[in-house]
Amino acid sequence: MLHLYVPASLRHFAPRRAAKDPCVPLYYDLTHALRPRLAVDLGAGHCSAFFAICDAVKEHDFDCACYAFEPWAEKPEGDEPRFNPLILHGRRYHMGISYFVKLEPVKALAHFDDGMIDLLRVDASRGLIPAEQLEQWRRRVSPTGALVVDGLHTPEGQEFWRAAGQPEQGFRYRRIVVLVGGEVDRSARLLDLLSDSGEHADLRGFYEHVADHHRMRQDVDAVGFASAKKAKR
Repeated sequence: MLHLYVPASLRHFAPRRAAKDPCVPLYYDLTHALRPRLAVDLGAGHCSAFFAICDAVKEHDFDCACYAFEPWAEKPEGDEPRFNPLILHGRRYHMGISYFVKLEPVKALAHFDDGMIDLLRVDASRGLIPAEQLEQWRRRVSPTGALVVDGLHTPEGQEFWRAAGQPEQGFRYRRIVVLVGGEVDRSARLLDLLSDSGEHADLRGFYEHVADHHRMRQDVDAVGFASAKKAKR
C-alpha cells in the first residue's frame, strides 16, 4: 500500500544545502517519522545529512539536540569540509538545535550510554570509525530509534559494511542503509515501510521519484533566480 505514503519531504521540505543530494529527503523524512530527542552524526563532513535532520526538527517543532562529530581540519584543502561556514549556517538556521564537535568519531563512543541515541548516522566512507566498533554504536541506539550507515557507494564503505557483518540487513537506498529498531512506532508510515522488507523495493523506487522532484525543483529555482537577477540589471 505504498501509494498511501506522502512524506513530509514532498509537503514541506525545501533544502537550503545539497538540494540535489538524493539521500537528503530520506534523512528529513526519517527524522520527521522518528521525532528523535537525540540525533548524532559521526563523520558529518559537509553536513548535508546533518542539516536535513536539523531542518526536520525545526520545521516540525519538536525537541531534539543534534550533534555533529567531525575532525574538521584547521586548514582544509580541496574539497575538505570547512568548519566556519558550517557553524555560521547552523547559527543562522538551527540555533539551539545544532552542536558541532571537533572530535574524531572513534573517540565519541564514551560520551553516550546504551539506548541513549534516537537517530544515529555513521559515515563509513572515510575510515573514521573501525567496523568492529559498529556493534557498540548499535547498542547506543534506542530500540525505538534508527541507525543509518552512509558512504556504501565507496570501496571503503563497502569494506566497512562487510567487515561489520551486516550485508543483508536494513533498507538499502543509494549509498545508505537504514536499520530501524525493533520497537519503532509503526503507526508512522515510513517506519512501518522500513520495518517490512517486502516494501523495500517499492520504497526505493519511490525515493528515486522524490529525489527527481527535488532536483527539478532546484533547477527551476535556479533558472528563476538567474532571470530575476538579469531583470534587475
